[in-house]
Amino acid sequence: MEDMSEAAEMGEHLAVAQALREQLWPHLDTDAPRWVLALLDPNHPVAVHDPLHVTRLAQRQPPVEWLPVRREDFLSSPELWPQLLVLRAPDRSGWIDGPLLDLTVAHALERRTSINGAYVCGWLVTDRDPADIARQMKRALQQRMSFLQQRALAWFEPHRWALLMASEDARAWLRTAMAGVHSWSWIDLAGHLNETLFTGHNEAPVAGALTGADWARQQRVPQARQVVLALTKADIDLPADAERHIDQALLQADVLGLILLEDRLCFALHSIGIGPQWHRHPAATACIECATNGESTLADALDALDDETLHRIAITAGEHVGTKTSKEFMA
Repeated sequence: MEDMSEAAEMGEHLAVAQALREQLWPHLDTDAPRWVLALLDPNHPVAVHDPLHVTRLAQRQPPVEWLPVRREDFLSSPELWPQLLVLRAPDRSGWIDGPLLDLTVAHALERRTSINGAYVCGWLVTDRDPADIARQMKRALQQRMSFLQQRALAWFEPHRWALLMASEDARAWLRTAMAGVHSWSWIDLAGHLNETLFTGHNEAPVAGALTGADWARQQRVPQARQVVLALTKADIDLPADAERHIDQALLQADVLGLILLEDRLCFALHSIGIGPQWHRHPAATACIECATNGESTLADALDALDDETLHRIAITAGEHVGTKTSKEFMA
């Protein structure tokens, strides 16, 4: 059975890798010089013996090139700076390192739900020299939060990127920040290959255009990762657009007045695992009120309900009737 599972995983990796090649090819079938780069994030490292660790990449044949992206917030730890890995250079007659591309896809799929974050963040096609892209990314990492304050934002992480794609203001900012990039591909929490197309290719100054709502979404990402971990442990399939759905559930927990992290995670778990309307049932509403009043945790209040009431809550949710109970979610 284990061999069959490994074979299925290998088949998934190869299928996604082939889909990525097909996604990249229209951007490369041109006389214009084009690079294909993979973005690695050593802030979420792999083990030293991993074939994608920079020390192993340095030993790879044919030789591999990569460029660091300077992070002002990690000036004392340059080993944590993002790395742009060159998979294709225009002076190689369209050559792509196929095995290395496959390896990056396998890593992206395996780490997509990791609470520790992704090491392979995505793949980009550009007609600019990678050194220019590295400089652009360096500038874009410093985002203005207010008139006087700036803060680094690792917007290239797949989870964060998916949330930015849900915001019209953020998409407009990224079109400016990534001038010269034709496409950005990434793998989301559900394992789907996605592509962001960029229409503007003229370099322009990077403006801090992220709204307060954009920043709030980004600040909820650490909690969202805990929700993903719990859903994975509970063997619950993540829905399409999981990043946005989880963030909406955490935002709803805020609106309802749930303050404790345990309660917020419990609320989000039920919103994804059962359905987004589960909290509208009167019994669920009463449990939430107990949690907001400090009478009990949300999980304990829900677990005190009988099976019939829990079943009716699931019906109210309109999604997966008979899924995990609160105790099974939070175990």
